[in-house]
Amino acid sequence: MQPLIEIRSVSKAYKLYGRPVDRAIEWATLGAIRRHGLQWALQDISLTLNQGEVVGVVGPNGAGKSTLLKLIARTARPTSGEVTRRARIGALLELGAGFHPDLSGMDNIGLNARLLGFSEGELSSKLQAITDFAGIGEAVHRPVRTFSSGMFVRLAFSIIAVMEPEVLVIDEAIAVGDVDFQMKCLTRIEELRAKGIAIIFVSHDLYRVETLADRAICLVDGKMQAEGTPSQVIRSYRSLYEKDAALAPAVPLHFEQSPVQIRDLTCNLVNGRNVNVTVAYDVLKLICEGLVFRIVFALPDETRVAIIGHDVPEGQTIEPGAYRLSFKVKTTNLYPRRYRLHCSVTSKKSVVYDVKMGVVEVTIPEPTLWPAYHRSADQLTTMLEFDVVPADKRG
Repeated sequence: MQPLIEIRSVSKAYKLYGRPVDRAIEWATLGAIRRHGLQWALQDISLTLNQGEVVGVVGPNGAGKSTLLKLIARTARPTSGEVTRRARIGALLELGAGFHPDLSGMDNIGLNARLLGFSEGELSSKLQAITDFAGIGEAVHRPVRTFSSGMFVRLAFSIIAVMEPEVLVIDEAIAVGDVDFQMKCLTRIEELRAKGIAIIFVSHDLYRVETLADRAICLVDGKMQAEGTPSQVIRSYRSLYEKDAALAPAVPLHFEQSPVQIRDLTCNLVNGRNVNVTVAYDVLKLICEGLVFRIVFALPDETRVAIIGHDVPEGQTIEPGAYRLSFKVKTTNLYPRRYRLHCSVTSKKSVVYDVKMGVVEVTIPEPTLWPAYHRSADQLTTMLEFDVVPADKRG
């Protein structure tokens, strides 16, 4: 089966003029006098997009990511090379593209559906589904210039998601919506993929690219820096643009009078299946109001991925001394990557006794066989399975 989108040796350059008059001179002389320079946004890019495939595009600002999507969506033409399209394309690019600000949301639904090539009958059958998915209520009858950015992107995404083009092109747009709508969009993307709809999207959220995409590419200065599995491409990207700094020192937030102080936090990976986390702490005075221990698994950029913990109930007496609390965490729901661990201990009334930030890290290796349910789990907070070994007192 032929690819739905095929990009062969494509380059894209934009003309840059030093002064407005330079453009006029060049136009008046039909190009005989050249007064512009070239800014190459893309250089020699080749890429295919197959049915049912999700491709993520990453890279720094100015790398040419949005230009690539514009070429696919036909809103820009390549300077050289060829873009072959064998499918109907729905694009969600710049916020506001394809919408008339003075028309109502309902009118813009009809306008965009026709631009996508859908008939009146197809639009009528899906109009209610579009408005329900957008969830903006009676605002859909107001001019879109009165919409907030969140309402705008809700409506724009709802149109292309419900009308179901054969190729879906998204440029970071769903990041504008609230958390609930983002999760709704991601669920819909999974449904579209299952129907064979191909998706290519740009995102600066590397975690989302890693969990959602089947394949990824990295663009740097308009050139293809890497292509492959999401984890491979993200590692390549991070090696260029993220400083792999040494572990940050502990951040002591306790005062001298804090009754509980974390002495040490250790973490060990056992057989690639479990992570053993041990918290060593000191109790400096008799405690009866209970304790709350929390351990956060965070990405290097401090995005929280998972939280585990243990509560000591009120009324349970904890005598002064040195203690150790152990957790056995299953790695089933932790994606293969490097995590930094933070630990805190508070009272039941949320009084912070001590916090240790990033004093330990663990790397979860890639499994031989990738579990299917990993692909559908795209929540920033992942539910982990773990067992707790009750705190034992040490001499």
